[in-house]
Amino acid sequence: MKRCKSGLLILMSIVTLFLSCKEQALEPEGVVSIQPRLKAAVAAVELPTIVLASYNVRVDVTADAPDHKWSDRKTMIANLIKTHKFDVFGVQEAKDNQMTDLQNLLPDFSNLGSGRDANGAGEHTAIFYNKSKFSILASGNFWLSETPTVKGSIGWDAVHPRVCTWARIKDIASNTSFFYFNTHLDLTTLSQTNGVKLVLAKIKEIAGTNPVVLSGDFNSNQTTNQYNILQTSGVVKDAYTLNHYPYNPKGHTYNGWDIHRVANSRIDHIFVSSHFQVDQFNIIVDTYDNSLPSDHYPIRVRLNPASQPDQPGTVSIPVGQTISIKGSNGKYVTSNNGTANMLCDRATVGSWERFEVISAGTGKVYLKSMGKYVSSENGVKAMICNRTTASTWEAFDWIPNADGTFSLRGANGRYVRSGGGTGDMTCTAPEVRSWEKYTYQ
Repeated sequence: MKRCKSGLLILMSIVTLFLSCKEQALEPEGVVSIQPRLKAAVAAVELPTIVLASYNVRVDVTADAPDHKWSDRKTMIANLIKTHKFDVFGVQEAKDNQMTDLQNLLPDFSNLGSGRDANGAGEHTAIFYNKSKFSILASGNFWLSETPTVKGSIGWDAVHPRVCTWARIKDIASNTSFFYFNTHLDLTTLSQTNGVKLVLAKIKEIAGTNPVVLSGDFNSNQTTNQYNILQTSGVVKDAYTLNHYPYNPKGHTYNGWDIHRVANSRIDHIFVSSHFQVDQFNIIVDTYDNSLPSDHYPIRVRLNPASQPDQPGTVSIPVGQTISIKGSNGKYVTSNNGTANMLCDRATVGSWERFEVISAGTGKVYLKSMGKYVSSENGVKAMICNRTTASTWEAFDWIPNADGTFSLRGANGRYVRSGGGTGDMTCTAPEVRSWEKYTYQ
């Protein structure tokens, strides 16, 4: 009898081991089974904070010479990505040589994806990810056409083949994962409409009900039916509309190489599932020596798990009041009477540590101390309180944080950093952390 029991236990162990191995073997081939979906769904509430972006880097073409050559732009793009601390990002229009250049300039990242042409060459909608933070559990590509598994296939009335790259990305530290889809739609209404419907169907097929992000150059703005199909799908929503204080100084994402262009038309989008809370949304309008890195501005989101508290939807700004501002180090901000750079190092409040809050328009303020205005210096140098008049550099977005603190964002899209009391205050922070949070009294 003991022998029978032992044999039965051995047989059960073998069956369990076989089933476990079978499940693990599926993922490297990109087949997402029901078991991995359930695991990801359970872990979704514990997803870490992720900085994700979408960037149409503009295809490398000789017609852009001499003013916008890729050889000049590639370093700008890599520097922008590093400055704004992207964790994961999708590109559009990157040809083979551009993919190689970006990979060489961004050694902390790995990438995946295919060119849109039948031979795997051509423009990529590739995904880059910080390889020290993330790994890939599964990935693939499909083409926006009636035959999505046929490489290089052209759908409906489109002019070019269009591809969507996707990946199931694992956060190494938390052992959680999310799905990321990145694409670039064609220029015709029919191909765009059918393209977004196909992408939605593929998201449901591949990601199920797990956390998902969709990004890309959709060549259709927020007023179109194509956009609305995604926005009302119940699967994803535009991250721009989910953030209470998005940074969008130009009103658009396609600049056409014109720094001064202003238009209410966003054609690059990031959509997210309800698993995420959109903590920050920025359309990055950085220039380098008055040159644009691309004819599109990149869009950047900082995503928290939905379980984290959201920013207040409304803000009460103490306009008309005179306040003192305290940093996360427990010290007060001083104007230094406008004769030296601003610091956050005062233990007590005197006249130099008092600021009048003046309205600069909806959600914006000027800060005035000792008869002078605080200037961000546009992030080029340390902040100072010495302006006799107020203009763009003296205006700040007053942004409430979920923990009851507030942050100040300059016209350059950067946040005011306290320096922890050991250095000059600057308007240079790409995101809000402890040194960018303040209270007032």
